[in-house]
Amino acid sequence: MEKVADNQLGFVLHPLQDDGPNLDAGVFSQKLSQLLHALTAADKALNGDLTNRYEIARLKSSSPTLILSERPIARQMDFVGTPPRSALAGFQNCANAIVEGDVRTAQAYGQCAQRIAKLAAGANGRTRKFAFGEIWGGSDKVIRIDSFLSQRATEAVRGEAPYRADAAVEPLKWFRGLVEGRFDGELQEVDLRGAVPQCALVVGPGHQIDCIFRDSDLPQIGTALTSRARVRLTGRAIYDGRSGLPARLEIREIEIVNADVDFLKWRGSFEPFSPEEWEDDEP
Repeated sequence: MEKVADNQLGFVLHPLQDDGPNLDAGVFSQKLSQLLHALTAADKALNGDLTNRYEIARLKSSSPTLILSERPIARQMDFVGTPPRSALAGFQNCANAIVEGDVRTAQAYGQCAQRIAKLAAGANGRTRKFAFGEIWGGSDKVIRIDSFLSQRATEAVRGEAPYRADAAVEPLKWFRGLVEGRFDGELQEVDLRGAVPQCALVVGPGHQIDCIFRDSDLPQIGTALTSRARVRLTGRAIYDGRSGLPARLEIREIEIVNADVDFLKWRGSFEPFSPEEWEDDEP
């Protein structure tokens, strides 16, 4: 992931693995347009009008990567007063609120949430236009553009708070919200590209948890995948109320569980025994 300045935003799209190394130019153009619309919506929500413009600072062809720079729009009356608030920060705050299910904050940025839903649409879903994307700012916190974000953004646009069931549907059976969780299972590879790769934790027959992690954890993840060792994952679990398992786990800690434990050393420790009588025991 390329480092960017505080007034910049990085944007990358990864092509579908079956399509080879190159992404369709039309897909990149469509998603860049939605990103610019989202920034415009955040700008209007924060400043009441369009106060910023965006310039292409750098552009790379490998997994198409674009660096945008934000600049205030020069106006005659801009010599005095408070500088406009950053729409880049507003966009990131809106996206984070969407992931966390904070509908009120997400909707405070006007049409930004709706544009984020369109930006993420087509990521490994039915239309399968691209695998996933990533957006990051100066803080290096990466927003993963994928089907998970698309679904969460769509719910935010509809006003479906993840902590409250819609009155028109049957009450949710499962928890919705964010908790720190720990889960055991076996890892399966999904897509290990980018700054926020994805894997799946198989916790039982037919049951798995979608997981994302930092690229710095890739060596340890790779060891677990190669050895097929059992792992214990700790991180922020995001529940959507559709299942007893989280819809996504943001991995913070990875522990490879020793699968070669020798239980023979405990032989005899749990065999039945009769307590001996003490000398001072009364009949």
